[in-house]
Amino acid sequence: GMHMNDTLVVYESKYGGTVTYIDLLARSLPFDVMRLRELKRQRSLPHRTVVLASGVYAGRIAAAAALAKHADLLAGKRVLVLAVGASEPGEEVERQLREANLAPDHLDVPLFYARGAYDEGSFKLPDRIACRALRAVVRGKDPSELDPGMRALASVTGSRADWTDPRYLDPLIRALRG
Repeated sequence: GMHMNDTLVVYESKYGGTVTYIDLLARSLPFDVMRLRELKRQRSLPHRTVVLASGVYAGRIAAAAALAKHADLLAGKRVLVLAVGASEPGEEVERQLREANLAPDHLDVPLFYARGAYDEGSFKLPDRIACRALRAVVRGKDPSELDPGMRALASVTGSRADWTDPRYLDPLIRALRG
């Protein structure tokens, strides 16, 4: 048919971090791309592999919700999740993300994490005020007492930071090639 690619990347990007990683991924692999909100218009997908990619907002991966919401569309496909967040990566972060976002019937779905950027200037005002207030609270605390998301906030000096690194995509690329 029309589709040259076996892989579809479905994404949601509030502040651009996910798009940055999709651009980087495109240097290594061919795939089709679609916004998350376009999934509901699809009757079927010709792709064998689907990557659901989005940022992490308050511990939630927007794209992971598609696992349940579009279960019929994704049935029989190989599905992987890419989460882009500000927290420093590590087992703790990945465990929290899996527990908060993968329902019991999706626990076998591979979840990949890439550390993105943080830019308060791009936030909508309520988010910006909330983050500024949080930063004021966490600044005086011992970093070891903070959860990873709060630690990331505490580490930001000024109103922006960029941790984007193509190497975060290596495990996902290996999985997609494998």
